[in-house]
Amino acid sequence: MRQALLAISIALAATAASTAHAESTEWVVEAKYADAQALARAASHFQHVRVNRKQQTLRVETDERGIELLRSEGLDVTVDLVASAELHQAMARAETARRSGVVESGASGYPGIPGYPCYRTVEGTYQTMDDLVAAHPGLVEIDAIGPSWKKTQNAAQGYEMRALRITNLATRSVVYDTTTPVMSWMLDYEGSIVSYSTEYQVEAELLDDSGRVLARSSQVVTSSPLR
Repeated sequence: MRQALLAISIALAATAASTAHAESTEWVVEAKYADAQALARAASHFQHVRVNRKQQTLRVETDERGIELLRSEGLDVTVDLVASAELHQAMARAETARRSGVVESGASGYPGIPGYPCYRTVEGTYQTMDDLVAAHPGLVEIDAIGPSWKKTQNAAQGYEMRALRITNLATRSVVYDTTTPVMSWMLDYEGSIVSYSTEYQVEAELLDDSGRVLARSSQVVTSSPLR
C-alpha cells in the first residue's frame, strides 16, 4: 500500500513539474514513531521535523532517500498527496521565476526570492547586514558562526551562517559585560521559502526591526537602552 501511494505521488508530482517546467523530488511525508528514542533517531536525519506528540507522528519534506531512512528506523511512512502536490506547485512557480533571470526586489529594495520578492535572498539578507554595519559602525557588528546544516552535508551547497549583533561597541568590555544589553540574531535557513516559510518571515521582521532601531540610534544611545 505504501509503495502504491508513493508511486501515485511521484506520478502526480511529475505531471505538476512538467506543466510548470520544473522538477521536484521532495515529498511531504508523515511517519508514525513508537517512542521518544525512535523519534530522536529518525529526526537526526533531518534539519527540521514537525512533531505531533499526541499522535506520535512526525512530518517532514524529504526525498526518496529520506523516506527510506525513516523506514530503516522502523517508522511507518505515508505520503501526504495533497500537501505534496501543493509543495510541488509552489516550487515550480519559484523555479519558473528563477529561470526567467529577472531579479525581483521587494519593498526592502534588496534581491528577493524568485516568486516571493517580499523575502530577501540569503545574498540580499547578507547585503542588508553589511549595509547596517557600514551605516552604524559603532553599533553593529557581524559574527561568523559556522556552516549551515546543508553545507555540512555538502560543502558545495548551503551557506556560512552569520549573527548580527547590535549594541554600543564603544562601551563593550573585552570580557563580556552582562550589564550591557545586546540584541543579536542569526540566520540558519537554507534558502527554501517553500519548505520553511516561517523562517523567512522572522528574518524579514528582524531585519526591518533592526533597521528601525538603528535609525533611532542617537536617541537609543543617549537614553541608554544600549549603553
